[in-house]
Amino acid sequence: MRAADEQSSNNSSETKEDAPLRQQEKQFRWKFEPGKKYFWSSMFETNFTVPQGDAVVKAAGGSTLDFEILVLDRTGDQNLTKLKVSLVGVRAHSTIPEMEFDYDSSKKIDEAEQNEIYKLTAKMFSAIITEFKLECLVDARGVVKDVSYDKILMTKLETLPNSQSLTALLTAKGLNSLFYGGLIPFPEEPLQKGDFWGQSYFGQAGGLGTIKIEFIPRYAGPVKRENKQWEQFDVELKMHLLRSFQQLPVKIKKRTSTGVFYFDPQSQIVRSSEWELKFDLVLNDGAAKGQFSFKGNSRFGFAEERNKIKAKATEAENQK
Repeated sequence: MRAADEQSSNNSSETKEDAPLRQQEKQFRWKFEPGKKYFWSSMFETNFTVPQGDAVVKAAGGSTLDFEILVLDRTGDQNLTKLKVSLVGVRAHSTIPEMEFDYDSSKKIDEAEQNEIYKLTAKMFSAIITEFKLECLVDARGVVKDVSYDKILMTKLETLPNSQSLTALLTAKGLNSLFYGGLIPFPEEPLQKGDFWGQSYFGQAGGLGTIKIEFIPRYAGPVKRENKQWEQFDVELKMHLLRSFQQLPVKIKKRTSTGVFYFDPQSQIVRSSEWELKFDLVLNDGAAKGQFSFKGNSRFGFAEERNKIKAKATEAENQK
């Protein structure tokens, strides 16, 4: 079993016995057709159970972001594709005590009847949705190389809570982190079954602090999904707490993770992904322990496919 990012051996040293193995290798690349419009929907949720005196507090929070991606053109020599990315919908919720809210950008709600957390969330997301439009250059592996945007987007983000994390998204590194689980980068080398590679992403995890997530896919081979032949990749996740919130003396223990994503070789896009990471957060003296889980899923496809799904859902709703 070899890692996909290891140096491959010289072909001249390979024997006839190696040929069947080489024939099983596959190279995975994204293919964006100029003029095509795609959708990408990404869900992220946190669940936790923490002791609070003699009681135990259970809560959850999360969000779903809906994007439209229009393929503008290719740059030619550098094999890069220019994409226009627009945030078109947000759903967010929280059951944290005294911070409960349920927000959906597609619904009109009388904010006067909502709590301050809802009002703050609505203000933040409505500003982002209005202005979150940018263009980026992506290579065939799925790596964002460059980002451009209107200055008004930066100005809007700088006025919002947690502005440092939001403005950090307006870089190639930031977009690669935002897109992980959706626009998944493939390695340079062809893959055999069992080969793996990895990327690292950094970000803020609510009250936990600064985290690093290692995303390690392993090629599992072809599989039949939705009556089509796709390629399956199993994913291992590792999370490291780099700097805890307010420098709390905590450690991450008992990490477990599951994950998978599916590549459509005909369309040459990652159709879907899902993953979950569970861990215990323990004070250094062992006096208190909380259980956390991060989970997410992502769906990627052509805009016309999403329109058909919406039409069927609307038809079903009207028939009730």
